[in-house]
Order: sequence, then C-alpha cells, then structure tokens
Amino acid sequence: MKDRFHNAHVGRQLRRQGSEAVDGEWPRRFATSQVMIEAIMYGVRERGLAALKEPDNIKRLRRCDEAAHKQINERIEKLLAGAT
Repeated sequence: MKDRFHNAHVGRQLRRQGSEAVDGEWPRRFATSQVMIEAIMYGVRERGLAALKEPDNIKRLRRCDEAAHKQINERIEKLLAGAT
C-alpha cells in the first residue's frame, strides 16, 4: 500500500516538473558526485574524446552541475596537453 502512495506522489512531482524531468534533466539538489565525474574521465582516458559522444556519457554529462563540467573540462585539457 505504501508503494502505491509513494508512486502516486512521485508521479505528481514529475508532472509539476514538466519537461525538465521528461528530458532526463532532474532538478539538482546535490552536487555532482565525484564517482560520476570519474566515470566520464575513465571513458575519456580509455577511448579518447569520442567517449563524450557515447549515450551513457551524454546522460552523465546532462546530470552534471556547473562545477563538475568545469572540473571535467580542466582535466581533459590537462590530458590533451600531456598527450602532445
């Protein structure tokens, strides 16, 4: 019974959030986890910049906050600088 009420509550929240939730971009209440940043960076180290176009990494990047994007960009710049 509790699950049914919880699911109805979550459904109402999603409708209130409108297209933001539909597009897969959830409201950010917490900073992006370092684990998510490391997952993106692992892909870039292993497969190069093409990893940023992979569906899983696209989803991860959409969920990142501004600080995470900044950190990822800085780390990729360092990787590229070290590769030349």
